[in-house]
Amino acid sequence: MLKIKKLVITSLATVSLVFSASICAAAAQIDSLSIVDNTIYARVTAENARLYAVEGGEGLLSDVFFQDIVPGSDVELPVGEASEYSLYLWDRESLAPISAPYILRDGTAFPEGSETPLPQYEFSGYSFNQDDSVMVVSSISETEIKGFMSGVETTYPLTDSVDVLGISDNIADVVPGSVVLIGTNKKGDCAALELLASLGWPIDEEGFRADFGVHTPSDGSTRYQNVVNVVFGKSGSKLTIGTASNKQVYYFASSDTKCYRVGLAAMGDELVVSVEEKLGGARGDASSPIKSTSDFNNYVLLRVDTEQSKTVDNVTYNGLITQCIVFSVPKEFNFNPDDDPDGKYSPIFGLEPIVIID
Repeated sequence: MLKIKKLVITSLATVSLVFSASICAAAAQIDSLSIVDNTIYARVTAENARLYAVEGGEGLLSDVFFQDIVPGSDVELPVGEASEYSLYLWDRESLAPISAPYILRDGTAFPEGSETPLPQYEFSGYSFNQDDSVMVVSSISETEIKGFMSGVETTYPLTDSVDVLGISDNIADVVPGSVVLIGTNKKGDCAALELLASLGWPIDEEGFRADFGVHTPSDGSTRYQNVVNVVFGKSGSKLTIGTASNKQVYYFASSDTKCYRVGLAAMGDELVVSVEEKLGGARGDASSPIKSTSDFNNYVLLRVDTEQSKTVDNVTYNGLITQCIVFSVPKEFNFNPDDDPDGKYSPIFGLEPIVIID
């Protein structure tokens, strides 16, 4: 995107006439358009074209913004803060107009001379910000989801339809205590979330167990892998996943990698779900996400960056832990879904005891 500051334009009406004359490709058109946060999003039918946005107003000086149209891609054109723009499609080689002008006024676009607005641009798809921490959900309603990222409370508006990925495809499984990675559309609304771990019930237990092991994230990223396992050992700032005969060692990406411990805590005679933020510290360290293995079964979900590596004692370990969720379950807690009609707990609390690797 290029921006020409303070371009002298004698009359927007004159410019409209110039652009309207000798239209060389009447098929070129803007199919849909929206403006969000001073950015125009548009779907355009045109070849070898450029979209111009000329700031409206009575003065002789106007700002002009333009963006080349890439076939098969939608246009994103950052503009200023004006309430009205004139929009033009122009051949980027011959500089000839290829469409009649459009007027964008107060967020709505019209073909010039028409009172019929263009359809709003549909923000399809979503993107996951892999640099953000996972969110531990604190509440969810029909309009928004709240939670904590690295200890900071965060709120996202929900789209009308939210895709749920990962260990579930049902937004009803996203309850307080769930651990999610937020995917947003271009408006910044939560359009999808990857459910990494849930405290909701019901979840198909067979399907939940089938997700144990290594699988690529649901957003299709090749940089990260989710590792879910109930068999682990810990020494210093590393975790060992697997069995005694088949181990995989994972190191934390840094000494302050954020982890979350999701567990059951006694509140008088009642067990309640608790969420604590921890660091990737050593066994026994107060910052460790893993509780005493003599009293608790610990189930580990890791998000591993497969492009990072670490060499220790001349051995290179591929894949470093960037996010870690540990479920800590008291060994004396016998989970039975039939005894949980209110759906307080997840099937993860009823899994078989883990095997500790020293």
